Amino acid sequence: MTVGAFGYYLLMLHESKGQRSPAALALIAVLALVLLLVALGNLKLLTTEVRIDETCIVESSILRTRVLKWGTIEDLVSVPHVLLLRGAHGRPRISLCRGEYGFSLGRFEEMKDLIVRKVEPLLVEKWNALDLKTPRSYVYPPLSPIQWGGYIAVFVYGTYLFVVGPLQYGGLGWHEMLYWMSTLLLIGPLLVRDMRRSRRRLALSEDGIRVMGGGETAVLRWDGIVRIVVKGNSIRVEGREPPGVCVPLRMLHFGELFFFLRTRSRAELVQA
Repeated sequence: MTVGAFGYYLLMLHESKGQRSPAALALIAVLALVLLLVALGNLKLLTTEVRIDETCIVESSILRTRVLKWGTIEDLVSVPHVLLLRGAHGRPRISLCRGEYGFSLGRFEEMKDLIVRKVEPLLVEKWNALDLKTPRSYVYPPLSPIQWGGYIAVFVYGTYLFVVGPLQYGGLGWHEMLYWMSTLLLIGPLLVRDMRRSRRRLALSEDGIRVMGGGETAVLRWDGIVRIVVKGNSIRVEGREPPGVCVPLRMLHFGELFFFLRTRSRAELVQA
């Protein structure tokens, strides 16, 4: 609502002056796109229905329907606010959550316990049979379309506001170029950071965790892991000395990785 009200205010302001600034219209378009994405996300959540029987789980909403048979589930992510189920090769994926501001599935805890009781014993049996004498590798997920969209939106709007707009009116000067360079300096390091993270790979062995790629290599021994912090969409594995290792829930086979972290280390599990 705040985003929409701000966009409406800008539109009314420029119409009252008898002007139609391209930069303002571009801003309104960006805000409208953000508002549309938020509305679609809320619409999906508000219309989501989950059905559970002896053979499968079905997640249906106004946007899609996904079905997972119990025997085909290969990964389970169960943290306080999120339950994530994946089939073969990560697809299909069913993601259920408990929101903090009223947007949540009803009876989430009851439903989560029921699903975990059906799925976890089979997966734990499979994970217990795995051997870390041969290191197991886990690849970080690439940047999501939402992340790319955010960076592109900021770059396009900054370029239009500080370069294209002033060029149209002959007002391009060093002030505008300074603002445009500030925009690039703002999003550039964040984009580089996220891209470097997406190139990381974790290797689990009998000795511990090795973080490779993204311009760095680090090793955390099992007995050196002291805390696992569960955040909204990731966990952070912390040793006795910084830095720790951030692992996103979107990682393929995250449930298997989380199982090894909890059983091989004596770390304290903390909810952020």
